[in-house]
Amino acid sequence: MELSMFIKKKRNCRLLNSGQSVVELVMVLALLSILIPALWAGLIAARSGKAQQEQRLKATALMKEAEEAARSYREAGWDNFYALCNGSKGFPVLAGNHWEINTTTDHESVQGFDRRLSFEHVLRTGNIIGPITLGPTGVTDPSLCRVTATVSWDNPPPFHYQVQSVFYLSRYLDNMSLTQTTVNDFNAGQKTDVVVTDNNGGEVSLGIAGPGFGDWCSSNIAPVKTVDLYGQGIAKTVGATYLHAYAGTGNNASGPDATGITLTDPGVYPPNLPDAYVAWQTAQTTNDKVNDIYANGNYAYLATNRNAEEIIVLDYTQGGKKVTSFDLPGPQSAMRVFVKGNIGYALQGGSLYTFDADPSRYTDNYSRPPTAAFALGGAGLGIKVTSIGGIDYAFVAVGSTTNQMEIWKVNNINNLQRVSTFHVNGGAGRDLDVSSNGSLVFLVTAAGSGNDFFIINTQNPASPSLLSVQTVPDGTDPIRVDMVLTKGRAIIVGSGTTTYWVYNTEDLTAPVNCASLKVGTKVYDVSSVEEPDGDAFAYIVTDNANAEFQIILGGGGNKMATSGTFESETLPVPYLTNQALFNRFIATYDQPSNSMLKFRVAVVNADPVTGCAGADFSNAYVGPSGDPNSTDPNDYFYNSTGGTGLTLAAPIPFPSTDSAYKNPGMCFRYKVWFTASSDAQSPILDDFTINYTP
Repeated sequence: MELSMFIKKKRNCRLLNSGQSVVELVMVLALLSILIPALWAGLIAARSGKAQQEQRLKATALMKEAEEAARSYREAGWDNFYALCNGSKGFPVLAGNHWEINTTTDHESVQGFDRRLSFEHVLRTGNIIGPITLGPTGVTDPSLCRVTATVSWDNPPPFHYQVQSVFYLSRYLDNMSLTQTTVNDFNAGQKTDVVVTDNNGGEVSLGIAGPGFGDWCSSNIAPVKTVDLYGQGIAKTVGATYLHAYAGTGNNASGPDATGITLTDPGVYPPNLPDAYVAWQTAQTTNDKVNDIYANGNYAYLATNRNAEEIIVLDYTQGGKKVTSFDLPGPQSAMRVFVKGNIGYALQGGSLYTFDADPSRYTDNYSRPPTAAFALGGAGLGIKVTSIGGIDYAFVAVGSTTNQMEIWKVNNINNLQRVSTFHVNGGAGRDLDVSSNGSLVFLVTAAGSGNDFFIINTQNPASPSLLSVQTVPDGTDPIRVDMVLTKGRAIIVGSGTTTYWVYNTEDLTAPVNCASLKVGTKVYDVSSVEEPDGDAFAYIVTDNANAEFQIILGGGGNKMATSGTFESETLPVPYLTNQALFNRFIATYDQPSNSMLKFRVAVVNADPVTGCAGADFSNAYVGPSGDPNSTDPNDYFYNSTGGTGLTLAAPIPFPSTDSAYKNPGMCFRYKVWFTASSDAQSPILDDFTINYTP
C-alpha cells in the first residue's frame, strides 16, 4: 500500500512539471514577440543613425560656409549687402576668390542638400537705440541686418531634416567721415562775432564785436594825435583816466608844473580818433619839476621836487586848482606816488611814505606831514598797491642790483611790514606794474646786464617766483612799463633807437614782441586807458618839443567780442537719397583759461523739393540729451578744462522725442558757442569731424 501510494505521488509530480514547462514556453514566446521588434528597430536605427550623423555634419558645414559667405559679402561693401535686407532670399556663390549672393532663386541644391540664405531688416522699439523687436512695426536700424542660413535634406523620404542659424550682421567697415578744417570750409558757415583766420590752415575764433579797438599789436602802429604843450618844459610823466589826462614836466622848469588835457569819446562806430586839447595849466614856479602823476577820478597826485610840497593834489574840475599838499621829510624830491582808497603812498629816496588821501579833507589847501615813513633797500622808483586775500600790499621797484623788488604789507599804515624782497638777474629796478588781483608783476630794470623785462608770479607775496625773463630789443633802455592785462599785453617805453614796445603776454612764460615804434629818442612815461565803449589808447609823453603828449591807438584790430557763434554749412554728406546714421563727432580746439567752446549738432530730413538746401535747422540743434526742446543750460557738448590742442569726442545722440531732430537723417550741421571772460584771449576751433553711416 505504501508502495502504490508512492508511485501515485511520483506520477502526479511528473504531470505537474509538464504543465509548468508549457507555461514557461508561452511566456518566453510572449517576451520575444515584444523584444524582437524593438531590437530589430534599434538595429535598423543604429545602422541608419550613423549615416544621419554624417549628413548632419555635412549640413552644418554647408550652413557655416553660408554664414561666412554672408559676412564676406557684407565686408565687400555695406551698400550692396544692405540692399538684400529687405526680405531677399538666395544662396552663396563663390566667384573667383570672393563670395557673392545669388538671388535669382531662393535656394540651391548642393551635395544632396537644399541651402538658402534669407535677409531681413532689423526693427527696434521706440527709436534707433531701442530693443530689437520682431515687429510687425518698429524703427528700422540702417546699420543692422538679420540673416538666416538654412540647410535641409530628406533621408529617407518622407523624413525631413534641417539645420539653421539666425545671426545679425552690422556695418563696421564702411563708416565714413567728413572733416571741416580749411578756411573755405569755415567761411561757408554762418558767423556771428567770430572770424575765420588762416594762422594754422584755417580756424575760427572770436572776432569783431562792433565799436572799439584793443588789439594793441600791429605792424603799422603810429601816433594818432599829438599835443604841443605850453612852454618849453620837457614832459616827463603822464597819468590818464577816462576823458582826463595829466602831463607833468620834469627835466627843466621852463613850463607849467602840470597840464590838464581833455579827451573826447564820441562813442560812434567807426570810432572817431579821440580829440585832445589843453584844458588848463598850473602856474609856473621856478625850478618845479614833476616826476610822477597818479590820476584818480577828478584828482591828480603829483610827485614833485618842491621841497615843502613834494606831493601836490590838483582838482581837475576846478581847473587844476591845488587842493592840498604833503611835505615829505628831507630835501629830496618825491619820485613816485600812488593812491588806493583813502591812503596815499609816496617814494622819496630810499623811503616809503603813507599819507591821508581822503578827498573830504582836500579843503584846507595847506601842506600836511605824511602819516609814516619806512626804509627801503634802495631808491624807490615804482610803486603799485593792490589787495590779495583782503590784505593790501605795496609792490615797490627798487633802484638797486641787490634786490629790484620789495613787497610790503600795508594794511596798518602806521606799521608797514616788508614781507619779501626779490632779486632778478638784471640792472637796477626802474618801474613795475601789478595785476588787479596782485598775482602778477611786470618789472623792468636798467639795460646793460642783458635782461631787463621780467614777469613774476606773486600769488604768494611772501614767496614770489620768476615766470619769464626777456631782453627788450634794439638796445632800448626801459624807463616805464604798463600792463594791459585784459588784452594780454605789456607796453614798455624808454630811450634808444626804438622807444615804444608792445609784448604779447598771453603766454606769461614766453612773451613775444608784437609791435614797436620809434617816437623821438626817449619816451618817459606811458598810461593806457580802455574806454567803456571798448576803445583803447596808450597816452605817452616824449622828448619831442613840438609833440610832448601823444596818443597811440591800442592796435590795428577792432575790439574782440566776448561771445559769438559759428553755424556750419549743411555738410555735403553723400548718399542723400538715403538716410544716414550720424554716429560720432570729434572737435579739436584751443580753450584758454576763462574761455569756453560749447557744441550742438542737428540732423534733419531733406526738403522734398530742394533737398538739404531747403532743410529747416531752426529748432533741431541738440546736446547730449538728443532733445532740441531741452531747457537744461548744461545740455551742450563741452569740456570745462582749459588748454591747447584739446580734443572733444562724443556720440551724436538719437532723438529722445518726436521732434525736428532726426537721426538717421539726410542733412547735418553743427553749431559752436564761443565765450570769453575778456577780449584778451579767444577760444579757437581748429577742425570738426563727423563719422556717419550712409
